[in-house]
Amino acid sequence: MENLKRQPTYLTDKINEIKAKLETQRKALSELEKGQIDAINKELKETYFKDIPSFKGADGYSDYSNIYFKEKRPDDNYLTELCNITIRKSHYQLRRPDQLGLSYYSTSTISDFEINRLITIGKIAQIVKDHGDAILETIEEIGQPYTNTINPLRKEMWSAESEISSLKQEINDILKYKATFKLFKEGYEIPMDGKSGLENVYVRSDYRVHSIKKIRFRDWTNDNRKSLTVELTRKTSIYDTEKQEYVDGEDKVEVHSKVRISNVSHIIGKVREELREELVSEL
Repeated sequence: MENLKRQPTYLTDKINEIKAKLETQRKALSELEKGQIDAINKELKETYFKDIPSFKGADGYSDYSNIYFKEKRPDDNYLTELCNITIRKSHYQLRRPDQLGLSYYSTSTISDFEINRLITIGKIAQIVKDHGDAILETIEEIGQPYTNTINPLRKEMWSAESEISSLKQEINDILKYKATFKLFKEGYEIPMDGKSGLENVYVRSDYRVHSIKKIRFRDWTNDNRKSLTVELTRKTSIYDTEKQEYVDGEDKVEVHSKVRISNVSHIIGKVREELREELVSEL
């Protein structure tokens, strides 16, 4: 395997290098997105909604966005949404949004706040009716220069994240290869550290070997490497009549052929993760 010539330490360093660059890019992207939102909100407020104090703008501008209008109710410490302008595409193939609509809640509550809310909604509706196309053009005109920088940056970040995934998979493949090699060469003794018990392995679909202390792979059963011969060292127990309890007996070694590789994949996984921990401790 050509990829196995690349060591996990090198690949891990490469991942960390990409992650550091990604973090810088994320900060730059966040600043660009905030700059875009602030610039559009500022222009919309000054040009179209200067007489609407409840204008709060959008959290972001995309193909599907909302421009919010909020006020505090009497005796409330938080803002209540009066309504929002919905920005939409009439068809998904369009390059940019071409529709504005209004979204608001209905209520039968009688209060000055609700009456004033309806008055405000009416004013907003009139602005949308009179200046809807201009609002969309303003969003496009101010937002596009930011988008021209944001989109390539996002693509570069997606590519970097994809590369990280590929490198992680390559590390997994290498560690899996090393784990399998170790199981063939020296076997694997189950750690008796109290964190996990002895292992079990299905050597056939209807027969499982319990209390395994050590496992070693002997050889592949066939060329497709879907099954193999395994040597299992089992812990046994015998009943001590004097103590009137079960005590440890002599270990028993069993050899089973044609064991499916999928039935010992959890063992390979354990060895792989131990190798990964060793790798991390070396860095």
